[in-house]
Amino acid sequence: MPAKMHRRTFLVGGQTAIFAVLAAPLSAQQGQVLAAGEAFDALLADKMRIIDVRSREEWQETGVGSGVWPISMHEGRFAERLFAAKLVRVGLLESDARELGHEVEVNWTDASGWYSQKRTGETHAAAKFVYEAGTGRILGAHLFGPGYAELANIVGLAMRLDLTTKDLKRMVNAYPSTGSDLGSLL
Repeated sequence: MPAKMHRRTFLVGGQTAIFAVLAAPLSAQQGQVLAAGEAFDALLADKMRIIDVRSREEWQETGVGSGVWPISMHEGRFAERLFAAKLVRVGLLESDARELGHEVEVNWTDASGWYSQKRTGETHAAAKFVYEAGTGRILGAHLFGPGYAELANIVGLAMRLDLTTKDLKRMVNAYPSTGSDLGSLL
């Protein structure tokens, strides 16, 4: 992207691409294109995201909307940061686990303000773990953040070996690394 490209030029050209990237999983699952009202409902249900690409000065002047992710296109590594964080799932969804007769407990953690994000300039990360009540056996995990795909590998192996959340919390990880977040995310 040329350094002098104006924000509006990017938004006009990139608006469709960003919406397509964010809505693609949802629309692919439903087999339809979302209307504005459906997109709004998906935002409220936390199935889609809005990304604010303005500058930090603009955010300070007008604020950032609730649930909106600020990723400034005026700072270095914009493209890398825009597409770096991926949502990764391993194992069962909470609803699937319940449907299969498991008594489940769920732990959801917002890791956005953690040092592991701040030291790399990232702003958002979260994890949801679904585990069997009483035993702590991991049934599934939903991970969002830079490098969290690597955590999915560890969680997948733990599931295969029938390790519990207690076992993973006792695991020693290199620091600083994404793996060092694992014990606290559980």
